[in-house]
Amino acid sequence: MLHTLSTCTLVAAAVAAAAVTSVDSKSPSTPALSAGVTPTSPAALSSRPAASLHSSASVLASSGPISHATGPTSSADAGAAASGKPSQPASKASLTASPSSTLRTSHTIPPNALYQPAVSAVPFKVPPQPAFDYTMAPEKYDELVTIALEQLKAIDESLGDISDETATWDNIIAPQLEEGVFGDFYLQPVWAIGYLSADKKVTDASKAAYDRYFNYSTEPELNKRIGDVSKKYIEGKHADVKDDEIKLYLESMVKTYASPENSLSDADSEQYGELSSNITELGNKFVECLDNDQTIYWISKADLEGVPETLYANLQTRQGPNGVEYGIGFLDDTSNRIETFLKKIEVRRDLITVDTNVCNGNPELEAEQTADKRALAKLLKYDTYADYVLKDETAGNLTTVMNFLTKLRAALTPFSHNDLDGLAKLKAADKDADKLPFNGFDLQYYMQVNDNVTQQINIESLSQYFPIDYTISAVLQVVEDVFSIKYVEVAGDDKKVWDPLVRQYAVWHVNGSFVGWFYLDLFARTGAASNEETSSLQIPSTNLTSGERRYGSVLVKMLVQPGRPTLQINDLSTLFHEIGHSIAFLLNECKLSYFDSFSLSRDSVEMPSQMLESFADQPAVIQRVSKDNTTGKPMPDDLIAHYILSLHNDKAYLELRQVYLGLYDQLIHSTVDFMSQTAPKEASQELAAEWPSLNASARVVDFWNDLRKTMFNLTFLDENGKMVELPGVSAFQHPVSGYDAAYYSYQWSRVASKDIFYSLFAPKQEEVDAWITRNVNSDGSKQDPAPVGKLFDASAGQVYVKRLLSKGASIPFPTLIQNVLGREISEKPYLESIGLNSTTGIRRRTLALSGPAARVPLH
Repeated sequence: MLHTLSTCTLVAAAVAAAAVTSVDSKSPSTPALSAGVTPTSPAALSSRPAASLHSSASVLASSGPISHATGPTSSADAGAAASGKPSQPASKASLTASPSSTLRTSHTIPPNALYQPAVSAVPFKVPPQPAFDYTMAPEKYDELVTIALEQLKAIDESLGDISDETATWDNIIAPQLEEGVFGDFYLQPVWAIGYLSADKKVTDASKAAYDRYFNYSTEPELNKRIGDVSKKYIEGKHADVKDDEIKLYLESMVKTYASPENSLSDADSEQYGELSSNITELGNKFVECLDNDQTIYWISKADLEGVPETLYANLQTRQGPNGVEYGIGFLDDTSNRIETFLKKIEVRRDLITVDTNVCNGNPELEAEQTADKRALAKLLKYDTYADYVLKDETAGNLTTVMNFLTKLRAALTPFSHNDLDGLAKLKAADKDADKLPFNGFDLQYYMQVNDNVTQQINIESLSQYFPIDYTISAVLQVVEDVFSIKYVEVAGDDKKVWDPLVRQYAVWHVNGSFVGWFYLDLFARTGAASNEETSSLQIPSTNLTSGERRYGSVLVKMLVQPGRPTLQINDLSTLFHEIGHSIAFLLNECKLSYFDSFSLSRDSVEMPSQMLESFADQPAVIQRVSKDNTTGKPMPDDLIAHYILSLHNDKAYLELRQVYLGLYDQLIHSTVDFMSQTAPKEASQELAAEWPSLNASARVVDFWNDLRKTMFNLTFLDENGKMVELPGVSAFQHPVSGYDAAYYSYQWSRVASKDIFYSLFAPKQEEVDAWITRNVNSDGSKQDPAPVGKLFDASAGQVYVKRLLSKGASIPFPTLIQNVLGREISEKPYLESIGLNSTTGIRRRTLALSGPAARVPLH
């Protein structure tokens, strides 16, 4: 089932280091609301053993990295989404990557056999910065760390000689900023390979190198001396700095010095460190269980009735008592896509139950972690953990977020009920259905049936129009046109990647200047992390003394089933979404890595990916990136029209489901205490009565299910009609792994993304509606060019790049939007895209078309 919504998450991972970035984007589809979710979380890649600058307070030196993960579940997922890696409760300023900046010549990293010096660029042929060699022997990792640590120690010793009287930018601040380059740029690929490779020797060597690097620490007395001098210099000089970017960085450090984390007593600082470490460890355990799950569900071909063969043809097989059986794993989204088509309710019920019980010990970890977060917030004198997190977000506070979610809930609820009632009627009309009322085990199946009935399409059958090689090339060409860049694929012996199927590209501006390196890792692999995401492999920055640019390197990772010759059409949305993250990362022109695009606030970082994802449901784009495997022609126009219409099936339910996940996340970080004997006020009377007798793990599961029942009146029924509670929360990684108290961000940032897309790029909606009306009942034999607007217009792309993407996180997000639009954000495009009239809040009535019960788009 398609209905893909954008998905990505910003993850604040906690290790004794500063920032590495990974953006986990679209999670695979999952069954009903409390059904399990395939994990989609990025590794907690890190950058360096010290915080942005030496600190006179020990807590600053133990801050952790920021990582970005792919977020909400795709619209077809009726279950909880997942992404991210372990979350670190530390101030944003201390979490973000230390900017790479000026470094005195004596401290410059010397050329060596592992890191080649820059070379003279030949446009489109020889990049000025060689790519990292991911095929190097694992033994080399330790050699890299040795080089880095020797230079870190030399820098620290020289810093110890600086006094308040002799301190200057060049001798006290710049060297510390440059220390970040070791982890953000030179060593970050070593951490990444441990996450990407399925070779245990490689992953073990990566972890050993990582541990050795991050176990390095400056001698406490020296660290305090350097920190005191740095603090005094920054507080005295930051107002005099002329460069806006550097000034903003120094101002952020002034705020960091005054933060609650840096005002703790020694005893409280020690407790803070213990709580932070435990929160990280619990989040790691939660995610690692999902990433390493080896559960296999064996199913016969007879039980796969209704499932397109393309979904299971490449699965492992064995000989069962009744013939060949297929093994369904839960590391990618294969199980969810198969669940969508399973006709036999008893099989569907059984598979969903197994799926949602993967890692059913995770709720206990979540309960314990939530308790530690409460304790940490109290230690820092915040009312709730949500208040602590939201102070650094664009939303600013808990009241604003809850008002936002509550407003959406009120607007969407009646229409969501209508959607679910419509699905229940489909079941009632199905002569092969069981006699039980419509329930959670039916949800995803009848959403797929609804597409078939209303639009006469089978989503899986559309995959024939998206052969992998052609579609990837075509999508990249669209991106090239929009952003005035060129992807040059690396092949043969020049390609140095962790798996032969990984694609590597040198990215150039069309004027011949280099942009950076792009990697596309399409296929799921056993032993490697199981998430769809965008991850930074090397953070771009500029040496402020020499002007030399360190070019970024970024990875898009997907979970296409190995052996498939085609992409599924929802993979198209995911691909655009993730490339949106990668483009924002590579086209950022900030001098300091502190301001890379992944360092935007969590409720802003999804905007670039969601904006580009909007291209995927435009008829003109689908015409351009599709090609029939047999005829070589694009997808027929009538199929495109019906597919676009199908995106609006059950839209209110799917949008409200995102609100449900956001509310669950906010409530457990603000009001619900799973360790308390007192039931939360949000609990139903039934749950409140049971609460004192439940253990913490059961409270997590019961609150998750109770909130779902309250918002959707949707339960799961066994074969006897008895209600069953499924621990779908076991796979909802966001609240435990970096998107804690921030899941609302997916809806929040969509408001801006839709405004920019429809203002800068999209064709007029009435033209698209007219094209759909013309083609929805055609035979598809003649191609009717769809409205283009400025979808492929480089001038529109340059406005977007120059006024927003190039600025990274160096300008507040609302100002960036103002720069692009010339006004504040309007909610009108977003509300209309989900079928609500922006003035009245009433859902737009749809135009009845002849033929199937089609509906025009509600943009």
